[in-house]
Amino acid sequence: MSIREKIETIVLEVLSGPGRSSRFREQIIAGAGIEPGIKVLDMATAVGGMAFAAREKTDRVTAIDISEERIKRARDDLRADGINFMVMSATHTSFSDKEFDVTLIVLGLHEMTVEEARKALKEARRISKRLVVMEFGISQWPLFWRLFRYPLAAFEPRVFFDFTRQNVNAMIKGSGWIIAKETASFPFVTYICAAPNRE
Repeated sequence: MSIREKIETIVLEVLSGPGRSSRFREQIIAGAGIEPGIKVLDMATAVGGMAFAAREKTDRVTAIDISEERIKRARDDLRADGINFMVMSATHTSFSDKEFDVTLIVLGLHEMTVEEARKALKEARRISKRLVVMEFGISQWPLFWRLFRYPLAAFEPRVFFDFTRQNVNAMIKGSGWIIAKETASFPFVTYICAAPNRE
């Protein structure tokens, strides 16, 4: 794990700590329709913040991340009981078709290459019926991103610049999802998505 990743992991742990559930997490939980019995996958979970929030609503939560170190930290958290944390790539999972009711990708796409982000969205399409994505609102606030892209890049992976040139809405639709609702709440946008022709 690089120094940048270690710093980012510490920040993520602070932000996902007990009592710090933000309005963004609440917005995601509500938009995803997570309630008892709903089977949830938190894709690119990092240290598990979103998985912990989902676990408060349902006991059927799985969370994956490609980083062994971050999954270990998530498993060591006192709130990890009942969550199936797994080291796994978001682009090629071992799950069955339609295995999950909903997949969450919260600030995970910009950590991947553009190609990986597209593959992850398509993989989510294969394994789940609904999708909720929260990402930076790059096309919604272009002036902000032109001004702060470089300072933010110091805390983001090298692939961040490529991602900031993408239209997330188009990426999601291009992966076969229908965007049912799009909610902008600076500096993020939440996309509530449905898979067409699925029950």
